[in-house]
Amino acid sequence: MAEQRAVVTVVLGSDGQPPYRVQYEDGRQTEIFPGPGCCVETGEAHRVSPRGD
Repeated sequence: MAEQRAVVTVVLGSDGQPPYRVQYEDGRQTEIFPGPGCCVETGEAHRVSPRGD
């Protein structure tokens, strides 16, 4: 299966656990339980410092 990227828009489980409502780059939305091949990154992984590092 080809790689797909999505943004978690709503956490439906307790304490940050799945299921998650996600929105894919093409606008589709769905609820998912991440499987073995899934990589979930937190917002911390995508933050840029004020200096642009």
